[in-house]
Amino acid sequence: MSALPRDPTAALLVRLNRNINALGSAVDEIRIWISRQGDVGTALSIGAYLDVLQENADEIAEGMVDLIVRISQAAPVEPQKQTL
Repeated sequence: MSALPRDPTAALLVRLNRNINALGSAVDEIRIWISRQGDVGTALSIGAYLDVLQENADEIAEGMVDLIVRISQAAPVEPQKQTL
């Protein structure tokens, strides 16, 4: 596991988004298997839920970028040491 930065919010958001994408992919694989087993109704229902995930994916990504930018801009800047 890699070390988290001083403010881990951005890294956590990215990892959370990756987990959501991985879960969506896993559920899609299950949907495909269910469809091949002949339960088309269930496969279509699962597909509708996956469509919601996909429809929201771009907005979630854009929101994450916005939050990461805001966090980086709000980070306190350490004063520079002055030499005499």
